[in-house]
Amino acid sequence: MGLLIDMILKPDFSTVSAAPWTGDWTLQVIHDAYDREGEPIPFSPRNVLKRVVKL
Repeated sequence: MGLLIDMILKPDFSTVSAAPWTGDWTLQVIHDAYDREGEPIPFSPRNVLKRVVKL
């Protein structure tokens, strides 16, 4: 069976921060979701928020 990719996640490095629930140097990074053609997925939470903020 082949691998089916339904989205691509691209990191937004401006969101890097320490993960406060870990006791080590773990960082967390928020990602943006894109489809296979490189278009933003319209119903991903970050993209919904971006549209609302534009209004």
